[in-house]
Amino acid sequence: MESSLLRRVVVQLMAVVWISSISPLTEVQAQLLGRFAGRGGEAWVGKPHGVVRLSLGNTEFGTDATAITSIRDANGRVLYPVFTSSGPLGVLRQRLGGDTDGLQGGPMSVYFLFQGEAPLEVTIDGIQTRTFRIKPREDARAHDRLLRQWWRHYTAAAERQIQQSDYPPLIESYLTTVLGWRFGLPDPLLGRLTERTRTRSSNSLMWLLNTEAIRQQTFEQALIGANRDTGPADLPVPTPIGWRDANLNVADVPVEAIAKHVPSNCFYLRFGNFANYLWMRGLLDEYGGDISRMVTARGHDSQANQRLQEQLGLKESVLAKILGGQVISDVAMIGRDTYLREGAAVGILFEARNALLKSDLTKQRQAAVDRQKENGATMDSVEIDGVEVSVASTPDNRLRSFYANVGRYHLVSTSRAVIEDFLSLRNGGQSLAETAEFKLARSELPLIRDDTVFAYLSPQFLQGLMSPQYQIELRRRMQAVNDLEILQIAIWVARLEGLDSSLESLVSERLIPASVLGRPDGSHPVIDEGRYCDSLRGARGTFTPIPDIAIEGVTRREADMFRQVAAFHATEWNQMDPLVVALQRFTLPDAKDVERLSIDARMLPFDREKYGLITSIVGPPSNTEIKKPVEDVINVQLVLRGGMLRPEVGPHLLFMGVQDASIPIDFGRSSVLKSLMVLQRLPAYLGSWPGLGFLDLIPLGTAPDQGGFSLLPLGLWRRQSVDGISLLSFDSKVLETTLPQLTRQQSEYPAQVRVRVDDLSQSKLRPWLEALNEQRAFQTSHANAELLHAITQQLGVPGDQAKQVAESILGVELVCALGGRYEFEKNETGRQQWVSSSWAGSNRQDSPAFQAPIMQWFRGMEADLVMLNDRVIAYVQIDMKRNRQQAATPDQGEFPLFNLFRDNPFRSPDKIESQEEDPFEELPPPPPTPDPETLPEQ
Repeated sequence: MESSLLRRVVVQLMAVVWISSISPLTEVQAQLLGRFAGRGGEAWVGKPHGVVRLSLGNTEFGTDATAITSIRDANGRVLYPVFTSSGPLGVLRQRLGGDTDGLQGGPMSVYFLFQGEAPLEVTIDGIQTRTFRIKPREDARAHDRLLRQWWRHYTAAAERQIQQSDYPPLIESYLTTVLGWRFGLPDPLLGRLTERTRTRSSNSLMWLLNTEAIRQQTFEQALIGANRDTGPADLPVPTPIGWRDANLNVADVPVEAIAKHVPSNCFYLRFGNFANYLWMRGLLDEYGGDISRMVTARGHDSQANQRLQEQLGLKESVLAKILGGQVISDVAMIGRDTYLREGAAVGILFEARNALLKSDLTKQRQAAVDRQKENGATMDSVEIDGVEVSVASTPDNRLRSFYANVGRYHLVSTSRAVIEDFLSLRNGGQSLAETAEFKLARSELPLIRDDTVFAYLSPQFLQGLMSPQYQIELRRRMQAVNDLEILQIAIWVARLEGLDSSLESLVSERLIPASVLGRPDGSHPVIDEGRYCDSLRGARGTFTPIPDIAIEGVTRREADMFRQVAAFHATEWNQMDPLVVALQRFTLPDAKDVERLSIDARMLPFDREKYGLITSIVGPPSNTEIKKPVEDVINVQLVLRGGMLRPEVGPHLLFMGVQDASIPIDFGRSSVLKSLMVLQRLPAYLGSWPGLGFLDLIPLGTAPDQGGFSLLPLGLWRRQSVDGISLLSFDSKVLETTLPQLTRQQSEYPAQVRVRVDDLSQSKLRPWLEALNEQRAFQTSHANAELLHAITQQLGVPGDQAKQVAESILGVELVCALGGRYEFEKNETGRQQWVSSSWAGSNRQDSPAFQAPIMQWFRGMEADLVMLNDRVIAYVQIDMKRNRQQAATPDQGEFPLFNLFRDNPFRSPDKIESQEEDPFEELPPPPPTPDPETLPEQ
C-alpha cells in the first residue's frame, strides 16, 4: 500500500516537467506540488483530432460534474468535451450512478478533442470563469492512450445521462456510435444490442405495440448498419397468415346501431353519447391529453393527439359544445391502428340526429384548409365505391382528412383505406356487429349496462396488424424515421467540424450509413425548408397511414422476416384473442368530488396455452386469501405455481404488504444504492403459503434463532409460523408484529390476483412517496436541461436554438416534469443557460411544494383477476378525486384522441366481477338539452 502511494507521488511530481504546456504555469505547478491531484493536463496532436485532458481544482468549479457547465474557445476548435471526477473514487461514483453521498471523487477533469495543431485558448465556465492556454505536442502513443481515456469517460457520461432521463436517447446513441466508428474505438452500443435477445413471441408483440424499446432498438441497429435492407424489392408480397377460426356459436344479442357501421378490422372506442365524450375529454384535459401523466411526471410529450386533431381538421364548435346532445346521438373512435407517433389510420364516427352535424363538420374542415393555405392545403373530392368523399390535405400530410357520409353516419378519417372499409359495409362488407366475437362480448357486457366508455379490439383488428401490409410497412416506416433522425444529427455534427453537409459528404465522412440515401421501396429523406420529410410518406409525425401505402414488391430479407412471423403464428399463436374493456362511473354519497370508476375487462375467447411461461406460472383460481392486516395500505396476493419456470413448485399463495408507517426521507443519489435503500426502509413484507414456493429461490441464511428469525443476504429477515406461512422483510419488527395477524379466510369468489390499495394521500407514507416522486421529477427536469446544454456543447447548436433543435430531432416536446417552463436566461455569473421556472435557484426548498400526479387524484383501488382456460376476467374499482369544474365544463375544443397502445393493452387493470351489492348511486345525468323546437331551421 505504501509503495503504491509512493509511486503515485513520484508520477505526479514528474508531471511538473511536461505540464509546462499548460498555462498559467506557476499556479499549475504550485497546485501540483502542494496537492498531488491539482490542476494540470496534457494535450496531444493527432488525426483526425487531437485530444486534451485538463485537470481542475474543486474550489473554482464545484465538487461534481454538475457544477461545470461549459467549455468554449474563440475559434470553435473544441469538440466533444466531457467533465469527470478524477481518481478511483470518481470512477466508482460514476459506476454507481453519479453523485454518490459519502464518496468524494477528487478534483474535476475535462477531456475534449480539438482540430488543428496550433495552440488554443479555452475558457471554462463554472462557479468561476477561467481561461487556459494550451500548446499541444506530438506523441502518437500518448495520443492513443489519452484518446482511450477520453472515450471511456465520454461513453460513461452518455450512459449516465440516459439513465437519468426519460426522453429517447437518440443523440447519446448517435455520438457514442459514430465517434467510435471514426476513431476505431469500442462501441458500447454493440454490447447493448447483444444483450437484447428476445423470444419470437415477445419481439412480435413489441412490434405489434410499437413500443419505445423497439423504436430505440431499430435506431441503434440503423446506426451500425445492422438489419439494413439493401436488396431489390422484386419478390411478390407474401400471402397473409392463415388464422384459426374460433368457431363460436353465439346467439344474436342486442348491439348498438353504430357498431353496424364499424368495419370488423377496426378497433372500436365508443362513448355512447355526447355527455360521456365530454366527461372523457374533461378527464384528459386535466392531464394535458395524456392519461400516462396521471401516474407519473414525464419529461417529454409526443404531441400525438395534437397532430392527429390537426390532421383530421376537427375542432369542437360552439354549436357542438352547447347543443352536442341534440346534434350527435352516438360517437366512436375507430381505426386500423393506433400508431399516432408516426401517423395512424384512425377516424371519428358520428351518429347524427339531424343535418346540422354535416354542415358543422364541413365548416370545421374548410377552416382547417384555410389555416394551412401556406402549406399548400386544398379541398378536393374523390369518388369511392360510388360515394363522393371530401378530401382536405397538404402535401406533407400535416392535414389529411377524408370525410364520408352514409345516412345518419359520418366518418372523418386520416386514412383512405378506413373510408373504403366503411363504405364497403353498404355492399356486403363485414361489420363489427356481425362478428361472433363481438356478439359474445355484448352477451357478457350487454348494452343495457350503459357504459361510459366501451373499448373493443377485435381478432380481425389484431390480425390486420400482423398482415404482410402492416408488418413490412411498419418496419419500412421505422427505417424512414430512423434515417430522418440520423440525418438531422449528422448535419449538425458536420457543421460543428466544418465539413460539407451534403448527403454524399456525410456518407464519405462516415457520419451516416450509405443506406440512408435510398431504400428498396424507392423512398429517401427530403429536406423541405428546414422540415425533414420522407419522399413517400410525408413529414415525420404525419406519415401516410400504413394501409394507404401500396406495397408492390418485397425484398428477400422482408420475405424471410414475414415467413418467420407467419411460421410462429401458424405453430404457436394461430388465434388472436379479442379484448373488451367497459368503464362505468359512479359518485360516492359522502364525497361528491370523488368518482368511482368501475372497469370490467375481459379476453374472450382466450387460449391460455399459447402464452407459454407467463400463464404457466399462474396457479388455479382459489377462494383462499390472506386476511389483509389493518396496518397494510398496499396488499397484493397472487396464486402461483412453478409451471415452465420451476415445475417442481406446486400451487401456493404469494403475497406482499406495505404498511402505513413514517419513513425517513433520505435517498442516496446513486441509482444502485437508492434502490437498495428504498427496499430496506420500506415497511414491507413478502410472504408465501403453504411453504416457501418461489421464495425458495432466495439463498438460505442463518439458522433460526430462539424467536424463529433467520438472517438472509443483504439484511433480509425470515420468519415462519407454525401453520406454514413464511414471511420475509428487511425489518424484523415488521415480521414480529405482522406474522401473528396473518390468517386465511375464504373469499366470496375465486381469483388468482387480488390487489388492495388504500388512499395513499391520507397515509403516513405520503411524505416519503412525494419525496421519492419529486426526486425523480427533479432529476428528469435537470436531465432535459442537461440535454439542451449538450446540444450546444456536443453539436454546436446556438444556445437559444437548442430546445427547438432537440425537439425536432427527438420528435417530442420537452416538458418540465416539475410543471415549470424551460427558459434560456442568464445565471449568477452572467452566462445564459437553460433552466426551468420551477427551480428556485440552487435551493429547491424555496420552490412551490411538489405534488406527485397520482397523489392529486388517486383515492384507493380494489382489483381482482381470474384466468380460466377459455377467458380472462378482470375487475377494477378506482376512486379518484376530480376537478369538478374542469370535468363538467372543459374549455378546450379537442377530441380525446389518446393512444390505446401507449402501454401494453394486455396489461389492463386487473379485476374480477364483484358479487357485492354496489352501495353507490349512479352519477346524475348531464344537464337537459334544449327543446328540439328551439333549434335553428335546417
